[in-house]
Amino acid sequence: MLYGKIQDVPINLSGNVAIKLHMGENGGKPPIPIEDVRIIFEKLESSGCKPFLFDTTVLYKSIRNTREGYLGIAKENGYGEFPIVIADDNLFIEKNGIRISKQITDADSLLVLSHATGHVLTGFAGAVKNLGMGCLIKDGKRRVHKWTQPRHDASKCISCGVCIEACPRQLISFGEDGKIRIDYSHCGGCRRCVSACPTGANWHPENGIERSFETFAIAAKNVISFFPKNRIMYLTSLKGVTPFCDCSSTPGKNMCKNLGYLVEDDPLKIDQKAVEVIMKENTEAINMDIWNLFVEQAKKHF
Repeated sequence: MLYGKIQDVPINLSGNVAIKLHMGENGGKPPIPIEDVRIIFEKLESSGCKPFLFDTTVLYKSIRNTREGYLGIAKENGYGEFPIVIADDNLFIEKNGIRISKQITDADSLLVLSHATGHVLTGFAGAVKNLGMGCLIKDGKRRVHKWTQPRHDASKCISCGVCIEACPRQLISFGEDGKIRIDYSHCGGCRRCVSACPTGANWHPENGIERSFETFAIAAKNVISFFPKNRIMYLTSLKGVTPFCDCSSTPGKNMCKNLGYLVEDDPLKIDQKAVEVIMKENTEAINMDIWNLFVEQAKKHF
């Protein structure tokens, strides 16, 4: 259901409530307005809940790569008035080979508070990505991204350096031997180096995109399996919908007017509804070819 204002959204959870929220990037804006988060806290606290904001550190090189760095950014973006937990990578629980932060699975209830945006890898970022990437420790994130991380064939490389320029995280460089080196420990598999390579020296495995998308869904399903259905809620903001996700300090201009908040009982369902509503406002907002492929893989598990 679509609500115009956060004040109108019913929230019925109990106990210690982990609010899974991306708290923004350095130099960016708060993905969810502070005043709206304040109202959510007031709703939860008035019913006896103990809410806290939660997120995990990122895989790639960023200030958010450390707990201290991310906490600093969260405070700079205005979230410092709320209790915040940034996951400790040493505290995890493993399910289906994917490591999830134990600091979120130990909560009594989970509020998946997502900000709808476009996304370079999946076409759209919402609840499934908030769960299937945002609740994993770094090792878990690597398992999701490994399918789209580039492979490099040195025999085809002409050392033009185009892939170095294309990498948004500066993870590609020339080694002392003049050959291309890729830092896989921080690679998120965005595929930009693959698209930029003029000779096919950079490539990703066959069906790598499909495998990555399905692993996103498996990871998201793993997270919600720790919570009874009445202890989990999906709430997505359709305010400030930008072409790029909140991991970017320059996510681009808003692609449609502010549309309020969506509530559904399933992460894939709320993402599909969000895309439907956004596309009615702007038919070019979301890369539907990529998004439809993501949905095809996610439906195997939802």
